[in-house]
Amino acid sequence: MNHERVNSNWMAGMLAIVAAQIFLAGFLKIPGFAEHLGNYGNQNMLFYGMYLLLFLFCFFCGAFILNGVIIMIPQKVVWLLNAGSLLVALLLLVFIFKNEGFFLAGMVEPFLWLTTSKAFCIVVVAAVSVFLFVQIREGKTGGRDWIFYLFYSILSVLSGYSLYMPNYLQADPLHGHAYYASLYSVVHGRAYDDLFTSIYGHYAIFFKWPLKIIGNGNIKDAAFLIAVLGGLAALFIMLVIHCFCKNSMVRFLGGIACVLPVTGLRLMNYWQVQPHRILFSSIFLFYTVLYLKNKTKRLAVGGYLLGVLAVIWNTETGVVCAAAWAALQCYLYLDENAFWKIKSFLFFAEQIAGIVCSLLGAYGIVNVYNLLHKGEINSLRTFLYPLLKGDYMTGYLRMNLPDTAGGYMLELVLFLGAVVWSFSNHYFLDKEKKCGSSEKHQFLFFTGVLGLGQITYYMNRAAYFNLDIVYTIFIVLVCIYLESGIGAIGEIKWKKIKEESGKDLLKINTSIFMTVILTALSLGTLVQSGHAMNERAQRGYQNMDSLYAFLEELKLDVPINTFGFGQGVPELYGLMGWDTRCHVIDFSDRTELALQYVRDSLEHEQGFFAFIQDAEFILEEQQGVWYTYKTYEYAGDQYAFFLRQ
Repeated sequence: MNHERVNSNWMAGMLAIVAAQIFLAGFLKIPGFAEHLGNYGNQNMLFYGMYLLLFLFCFFCGAFILNGVIIMIPQKVVWLLNAGSLLVALLLLVFIFKNEGFFLAGMVEPFLWLTTSKAFCIVVVAAVSVFLFVQIREGKTGGRDWIFYLFYSILSVLSGYSLYMPNYLQADPLHGHAYYASLYSVVHGRAYDDLFTSIYGHYAIFFKWPLKIIGNGNIKDAAFLIAVLGGLAALFIMLVIHCFCKNSMVRFLGGIACVLPVTGLRLMNYWQVQPHRILFSSIFLFYTVLYLKNKTKRLAVGGYLLGVLAVIWNTETGVVCAAAWAALQCYLYLDENAFWKIKSFLFFAEQIAGIVCSLLGAYGIVNVYNLLHKGEINSLRTFLYPLLKGDYMTGYLRMNLPDTAGGYMLELVLFLGAVVWSFSNHYFLDKEKKCGSSEKHQFLFFTGVLGLGQITYYMNRAAYFNLDIVYTIFIVLVCIYLESGIGAIGEIKWKKIKEESGKDLLKINTSIFMTVILTALSLGTLVQSGHAMNERAQRGYQNMDSLYAFLEELKLDVPINTFGFGQGVPELYGLMGWDTRCHVIDFSDRTELALQYVRDSLEHEQGFFAFIQDAEFILEEQQGVWYTYKTYEYAGDQYAFFLRQ
């Protein structure tokens, strides 16, 4: 029987991934395991940290132990392992698809693929996948770039347009207010402090002057800028795919697939994820492509400067971007230098200092902004709010991971796989390698680390749409995996498939699997986007006429700049050019400090306008002090104008 030699690094990597997935299954299925971890802190975060440490330990220990060991496996076993792994992977996709309805139930209106027979959908995806697999295999490479750029531009515009929901008071006012309230306050010159901040970072600083230039900072202006940023985030991802994938069909499918969450999946506004938690990941991926083509010290430092902006925008995702950049610098360094040297540890310390400087640089810029707006220097605790708040990660934010097959499992495997692949030709694990890692390996490492870092938010708060945070990173990897397997496919002698090497069989499996994923996601975009856009239009999310009519009604009763607070109030006041005079944290995430500010302020007011649910605490505490002059209703939400007795 013929035997085949197996790459020891690949073997160690695959075993490490399997070990990590077994640990995940144990966490989800073993009774009492998750609860036991909860005794020591945040069970989700403790699990994820242990998951990553287990993978790293198994991978690197296994690679060092197996280094130099000749591993020979019967060719028949290699073939069976490849065939079995492909079958398991495809079955996993089927289960993930079947569970979509469970994850989405009650969150959105029915999707077309959830109202159609599951069997029919699977057959269609399988048939189209076969057709596209043939097209990709025989597809042209390269082509006229302007055609692709035009295609990407159209998709980016559609992506941005899908995010444009200025009348989100008819869509998701809770999340809309949570995102817009800080924009409104910053436009009115508010400095950050314990009373006024946002759980999503200091992104409003970036919006301040653009909003002032194009208008007065109302929700229509804000929605326009958000749409522009969302379109740019999509464009950056498509350009990254364009740089690493030469196959025309892969480029087209990757572009179509990457806009699915925005154009087809979510009907209402959820800007906290797209573009907020995606924007700087997309920018960093594109910047890394440019950096790897011309590795200079200046561009390396530029990555940390970009990290400063990312941390200002959103603390969590910004720190992850800076950490991934530092990891890339270490990866590149170790590709040419030994690990156990003093100068190596000094270099590592420099990269850690780079992360710290990104954080402190953002902290400094925010405080400069505060001083320029007659504010005070914030403490680091205030700057990092709410990350250091005791119950934020463990109580308010945490949501258990689903214990059924879900997309996050597939994403974790691809991210870990990118790390394994990146070390397959790296000096750190094999000192005999003389050619070093390729540009593709370097990019894979950065992308894998970035994905593993950004998925942390979902691992702690496993709300379905939080997976969108790493969706575009996932699509980039899918396209690169598919592109890498195409070359082997054309050289395979299909009539003698059982005689092919395990490496070539793995490339075939990868190409088939990634083709199915891209096909399903691209079909989702093509089938669902028109339906979703039509739904948004019919529901009036992009139509301001009814809202303007409501504002005219308010102007008849409520005096200009009447003290106002609560969900939806900054939105209404902004459109009228008024000032609420209550610039605190958004009322979707209101704090006791904000409520006390309202109490103190109302002692000097003769009337106030408020969202009724947010005004209840005042009415309950100060019975007989206020009476309702008039109530108003818009999109099912009630507001009222109150006067002092």
